Amino acid sequence: MPFEQVVDEVRPARDTSRTPLFQVMVVLQNTPAAGLDLPGLRVEDVESELRHAAFDLTLEFAETDSAALHGVLTYNTDLFDTETAQRMAGQLATLLTAVADDPHRRSAPCHWPRRRN
Repeated sequence: MPFEQVVDEVRPARDTSRTPLFQVMVVLQNTPAAGLDLPGLRVEDVESELRHAAFDLTLEFAETDSAALHGVLTYNTDLFDTETAQRMAGQLATLLTAVADDPHRRSAPCHWPRRRN
């Protein structure tokens, strides 16, 4: 269903303090990058260090040519500090590694570090 249709059907109340329908976005870039062929020029992707958090959390994953998965966590600094974001990213990396190592493993036995107050 197109996102615009969801918005039309849900008609969320507008509140400038938060995004109306969801606060976390997960993105998977799994299509091959289309090369740009310009005679006499070398063109390559460059990561921008400037990021603006459009949502509370955004998890962006991209598959590489070597079948690896790279990820970026962008977060709203009004809601999360660097330590919290790093902890979440580390926990997600632990989970994804466990799934990759044993795709048939049940998720219930995962042991997470205790939350600090």
